[in-house]
Amino acid sequence: MVNQAQIPDLANLKRVAEAAENTFAELCKSGGDELAEAWDKAELEFMDVANSTAVLALISEIQALRKEADRYRWLRDKSESGHSFYLSVPLWLSGIRFRKEDVDAGIDTAMGSGEPS
Repeated sequence: MVNQAQIPDLANLKRVAEAAENTFAELCKSGGDELAEAWDKAELEFMDVANSTAVLALISEIQALRKEADRYRWLRDKSESGHSFYLSVPLWLSGIRFRKEDVDAGIDTAMGSGEPS
């Protein structure tokens, strides 16, 4: 799992990325040494925040979130609509102890083999 301390402040990352992008766009449109210096400063600030450790942490976090989303979608699609207000999970899932690790492992096994664990 990702060390949350390695994930950059996303609001700050967005701010510095937008500043670098906007400054570059303005430089392309207007030119000038002053804007070139501002862009250099904005780029350096962005590179400081978006370093390799931060990027690798973000990639790892995206992969973990994607796995969770895939698990949810798979279970949602295998569930049965027994009532207009809720979905019923497949019967085989009721045989799994309702602990996060057991439920996740059962779903992961079923996703991989097409069969319940």
